[in-house]
Amino acid sequence: MKVDVFRLDGIASKKIEISDEIFGVEYNPDLVYRAIVAELTNRRQGTVSTKTRGEVSGGGRKPWRQKGTGRARHGSIRSPIWVGGGIAHGPKPREFEFDLPKKMKRKAYFSLLSEKLRKGDLIVIEDFSLPTIKTKEFVKKFSNFLNKIEFGYGVLVLPENDKNIILSARNLPNLLLLTYNNLNVHDLFYSTKIFFTESAIKNYEEMYLLAAKA
Repeated sequence: MKVDVFRLDGIASKKIEISDEIFGVEYNPDLVYRAIVAELTNRRQGTVSTKTRGEVSGGGRKPWRQKGTGRARHGSIRSPIWVGGGIAHGPKPREFEFDLPKKMKRKAYFSLLSEKLRKGDLIVIEDFSLPTIKTKEFVKKFSNFLNKIEFGYGVLVLPENDKNIILSARNLPNLLLLTYNNLNVHDLFYSTKIFFTESAIKNYEEMYLLAAKA
């Protein structure tokens, strides 16, 4: 299929051919949901930890004799029912890693990007650069597309880690910058607009088409 490539002034300058295998896929909400759950699950560190009654300090002897005191019997002041005691059934460090099969993950990306393109929320723009790190200069150049982000946030996909662009745009609250090989389904799904530079979309296609042939 062919899509328009927009100049920074917002005018379509030409058309380029993009792969139907990637951007012409039927939307699969269940697969996209699974991919988002997998990503969020893998972000969990699992480092939370509590101490059991055997790990807290103190409580080596019986606080008082078993009978004759009129008080309830206790074997240790580090029992879970005591203040300062151990935690019963508390969380321990664990792995939350969840691997989604590569083909399913790839299909989720294709499905989501195809749906964004159909809705007009995926826009291809010409390649650009900044001579210096200047937020005001970036906003001036990219203003036509920033205005399209009416709510939420947009994603600008770059072909590489361009230091000047990334540092100039990192303080903008409604724009997230990613490289073509570092995308994630969660950010793409919740974005209201996705801006691919021409080189980034070509690199993205080549990356997946080569992987499919391998």
